[in-house]
Amino acid sequence: NFAAPRPISVRKADGSWQSFKPVTQTNLFQVVVDQQDNKWFIVQGNSGGVMVFNEGDDFNSTTDDKVRFINTGNSVLTSNTINCLTVDLDGAVWIGTDAGPFVFECGSNVFDSSCKGSQRRVVEGGIPALLLDGEDIRTIAVDGGNRKWFGSTTGVYVQSASGEQQIHKFTTDNSPLFDNTIQKIGINNKNGEVFIATDKGMVSYKGEATEGGIFHIDANILVYPNPVKPDYDGPIAIKGLASNSNVKITDITGRLVFETKAVGGQAIWYGSDLSGKRAASGVYLVFSTAELLIDKPDAAIAKILFIN
Repeated sequence: NFAAPRPISVRKADGSWQSFKPVTQTNLFQVVVDQQDNKWFIVQGNSGGVMVFNEGDDFNSTTDDKVRFINTGNSVLTSNTINCLTVDLDGAVWIGTDAGPFVFECGSNVFDSSCKGSQRRVVEGGIPALLLDGEDIRTIAVDGGNRKWFGSTTGVYVQSASGEQQIHKFTTDNSPLFDNTIQKIGINNKNGEVFIATDKGMVSYKGEATEGGIFHIDANILVYPNPVKPDYDGPIAIKGLASNSNVKITDITGRLVFETKAVGGQAIWYGSDLSGKRAASGVYLVFSTAELLIDKPDAAIAKILFIN
């Protein structure tokens, strides 16, 4: 409740409301909740930063409340201008500032002064660098494969789950984006569709990742399009997989044609064999094995009719 005397409000399970004022800052906006039930808020203004709050087990007592204010004075943050917050699938909290992205992976130790956060290090053109250092990060979204989608004033950057490898970079020069100033990215992790809002309009992108669980959704997984016709050279989506499962595609005799890992609950095949050539016409078998169940693997199969 921005600028209210007690700016944090909660609607409890019984329908009643309660408000908190854990610190003097009242200019709070955007809140995310991490896997330890800590609430992260953006604090607006030049003396801003991030506030982390946990009300403890007793709503009606302040004795077990925990609060910490994080800014450039006690962390790796190089700017107090915070634009966005998001929690990834591993529970890490990513913070977008006007000077780049930062990540806090402290879990329940976030209230300790030793939790200062970090910047991911990447290699660009053979040269070590900090991830998107100096970029004005307006929005961060996490897809079903735990990959990070950063929207800035220079386009969209898609990074691997760790943030260390660039998967895509979208700008007006190489994509249908209307503008390079990205205001918001939202992802439907059921089907992988990514919505990108710019200063001049919104576009969508059919992403490679969907959400996945420990098990496959069904023993018979979905492949689309199927059959694959001769004039189609786009992605062939294999859906309903266990998260990050191992996927192998063979011909009808069992010869390996392609193998990959699912990104979240979906794997993509572009119809090429291990040598990069387009596969011959025929029926292909898809075998998928869950990554997390080593002793008793959860497996699923599918068939693809491929017409060259």
